[in-house]
Amino acid sequence: MDKKDIEMLLLVGKCEEHRAEMAAAAAAGGGGKAEWYLAKQTYTKALKLDPDSTEAAEGLKRATEGMAGGAPAAAAAAPAQEEKTAEEEK
Repeated sequence: MDKKDIEMLLLVGKCEEHRAEMAAAAAAGGGGKAEWYLAKQTYTKALKLDPDSTEAAEGLKRATEGMAGGAPAAAAAAPAQEEKTAEEEK
């Protein structure tokens, strides 16, 4: 890998994060752990290529929190927001 791969790694990391959030929202207790692990590995690679990348550092922090069970609140709140919107429409 070389430095031009950083953008691709960041995109892959975001995809893995999204899959982890969806898995966590769909499954009770521990859902998305494998996806968070993949995202953490991807962001770690990105940081090795570009240690000054704030996007990679922030992604690594989110993935680490997700692995520890502290997945971003957006993942847990997303289904509740959708239900609330449907109820408001009625």
